[in-house]
Amino acid sequence: MTPGAAVLMASYNRWMNQRLYQAAATLTEEEIARDRGAFFGSILRTLNHIAIADTIWLNRFSQSEDAVFLHGALAAFPAPRALDQPLAVSLRGLEQHRAALDQVICDWSHTLTQIYRAGYKDEEPISVRNGTYIPSNWDPDVDSDTTYNYSLTYRGFDKLRVTFGIKNLFDSDPPFTAHMNDYAAGAGWEPRVADPRGRAYTLELSYKFL
Repeated sequence: MTPGAAVLMASYNRWMNQRLYQAAATLTEEEIARDRGAFFGSILRTLNHIAIADTIWLNRFSQSEDAVFLHGALAAFPAPRALDQPLAVSLRGLEQHRAALDQVICDWSHTLTQIYRAGYKDEEPISVRNGTYIPSNWDPDVDSDTTYNYSLTYRGFDKLRVTFGIKNLFDSDPPFTAHMNDYAAGAGWEPRVADPRGRAYTLELSYKFL
């Protein structure tokens, strides 16, 4: 899942909700409130339940230590006490609630990426290559390496996008290798496939002038 894909799905969700409420608005109040035999009865109560479910999940996501900004954005959307709790008494009121909730969803996007590098045959030290000395713990295979990166993007400002990222989320060390970095024996890591700096933080500000 990429940030672009998350933003696209959030935008699509808002667009479809807008179309759904536009279609519902063509019905009379009696038709909106009539029991249709569905699980939540009427069209109004079904739309209300969808908004409740989204609010519940957003509040669950906001409990993460990395979601402090989302937690603040949901101050106006406390977790509902029941799945049929009325959020509004009319379709118009529920539509306004839905629009505000969709704005919160569109403002924030999260990305978790996994980077996997398969193991490979190690570079043989000169002594191993010519047979003059082979260490007792010499291992010709370099282990595979898996790291995770996380980013949080906020788009609530006009023309400005703010992205906070964490590289190597779990601060894992690269696998040991006998590769001689810049011909310095004992470097212990391969710069072409690993980063010895461990966890790192990034902050990106992107402004669209036009």
